[in-house]
Amino acid sequence: MAILTPANIIEYLQQQGLCSSDIPWQIAEFHSRNRNFAIYHPDSQQGFFVKQLRVQVAESLRMMQREATVYWLVQNHPDFSPLSSLVPTFFKFDGKLRVIILEWLPEGRNSLASLPREFLLSPRFGRILGTVLADLHAIAKPSHNPAPDAFIHQIPHIFTAHRNDSLRQWLGAGQMQLISQMKDYPRLLDCLDNLVENWRVETLTHGDLKFENAIAHLQSSSPWVKLVDWELADFGDPCWDLGCIFQAYLYLCLSTSPTQPNLSLRKRLNQAQMQLESVSPSLQAFWQTYCQKRKNNREDALFLERSLQCMAARTIQMAIEVMHGREKPTPLAIALLETSAEVMDDPGQIKDWFGI
Repeated sequence: MAILTPANIIEYLQQQGLCSSDIPWQIAEFHSRNRNFAIYHPDSQQGFFVKQLRVQVAESLRMMQREATVYWLVQNHPDFSPLSSLVPTFFKFDGKLRVIILEWLPEGRNSLASLPREFLLSPRFGRILGTVLADLHAIAKPSHNPAPDAFIHQIPHIFTAHRNDSLRQWLGAGQMQLISQMKDYPRLLDCLDNLVENWRVETLTHGDLKFENAIAHLQSSSPWVKLVDWELADFGDPCWDLGCIFQAYLYLCLSTSPTQPNLSLRKRLNQAQMQLESVSPSLQAFWQTYCQKRKNNREDALFLERSLQCMAARTIQMAIEVMHGREKPTPLAIALLETSAEVMDDPGQIKDWFGI
């Protein structure tokens, strides 16, 4: 049973002592870079989410082990227990078959693909998200690393991609062309180098925050959000997580804006179907709530500037992601690169537009 399929997934869970044979389980398979399955009973809250590594390379296995380490620490290490409300229940990591088994959240919904847009853009959602990130960043760098093989204090590869970083081994022809085009923006490269020089190892970070990695349940008086896909978790700079969230909000607008080259960011936003004014109330509530919860001068101007520059770096990363399998840079990827360069050059401009 090296490869899990809908035909053998129940048998596998039974072998793990997790799945009873007398329940009429339903199985859903989700196609992505990993093999993902939901095993659930529609009339019960019981269920499992099973993720099996598809690409059997050393780096992918290390990332899966890191994710499993986070889940294990939340359930077994007192310093991580405050995160128990932010992650699904963890059942097992099977290192032999490269499998993680979590609870299935039947009442949860993908917060970008399925959330009602009016809620995603509401201050209420922003406050929930701000609380979640503040609680995550309350896990400060420990004096003794509880998992030195997992938490390696690594700077995101996108900061050093232009310096022949190891990220290049994963990139295709079009993506490499886009990295080369970064050299047309010297100020962008200087800012990336400066972020590396001033990187801070302060808190636990998720490392890959985006709306797709936040599972939300809103149908109650006590809505919650749980974070998944902790493969890039590490002790690092909280500005990176904040920049990722800022970028997720900004992309709601950019994904509906023109992609022709040589447009200013202001023109792109003005011509977007999703106007920045619609996004700002939720984003502002997110930032204000985060600052209030952290209570440690998070409103410092330099901290916010670095977070916005991390947003620009994350925008480059998205430009690379949307080009997967392409032979040359796409108009959207070029537009995202231009956006990143403009934000890096003047983060105060986007700060004013966000109203934060």
